[in-house]
Amino acid sequence: MRNFIGLRDIQSDVLENMREILKVDKRVVLGSCVGSGKTEILVEFIKENPDKSFLILAHNTNVLHDNIVSRLIGHSVQFNEKKFGIHKVTVGLPQNFYFSKADCLELDFIVVDEAHEYYGAKMVQGI
Repeated sequence: MRNFIGLRDIQSDVLENMREILKVDKRVVLGSCVGSGKTEILVEFIKENPDKSFLILAHNTNVLHDNIVSRLIGHSVQFNEKKFGIHKVTVGLPQNFYFSKADCLELDFIVVDEAHEYYGAKMVQGI
């Protein structure tokens, strides 16, 4: 597990841009190369919005799922992996959850990691 030493300037700029976009749009696509700190930006965004609910759908590999979980643990962000809707932050693989429209409407943010890999899949389109 990495020790968090703060966001780099470019990551802080991206986070500020996300905040501005969210004032006028409900969607933000955060796309960048591997190792650029997208997960760190997400965790920082979660930390600064403790009153918001997040569903984080990791890519369909345990490696990416475990990466997100370890970052949340490293930042002392409380989350749940077992049951959808109990905590403010729920993490899981898309195929492990059943979503009703009502479930999704109660969420403030849905994060789909690596969504481009299976954007057309029924489970992602359903969400």
